[in-house]
Amino acid sequence: MAKIRGPLFSVAAAGSIGKKLTFRATRRGAVAQRHSAPTGAPTALQAEAHQLFRTAAQRWQALTQEELDHWLTAAMQHGISARHLFTREYCIQRPPEGEPVLIPAR
Repeated sequence: MAKIRGPLFSVAAAGSIGKKLTFRATRRGAVAQRHSAPTGAPTALQAEAHQLFRTAAQRWQALTQEELDHWLTAAMQHGISARHLFTREYCIQRPPEGEPVLIPAR
């Protein structure tokens, strides 16, 4: 459901109405457009990318507090969130199950 503040098309709106109309904000201002949905099954590359991110999320959830603290410290040096840094490094390194994701040197 769309979240609307003020009269429609006046202040701000975001979301979809009945899968017919989608509202979003852009750099140039608010935009309303016909709702679009993906057609067909995902390609092999898309499915592979989805699985890669799913696995990265599972590995992130399985971190111990000590490992998480190391990622938080490293992320501060990189200027991004710890989860972002972990996911980026997981996707680059693609370590086998049981092998840790290595924290990059700064």
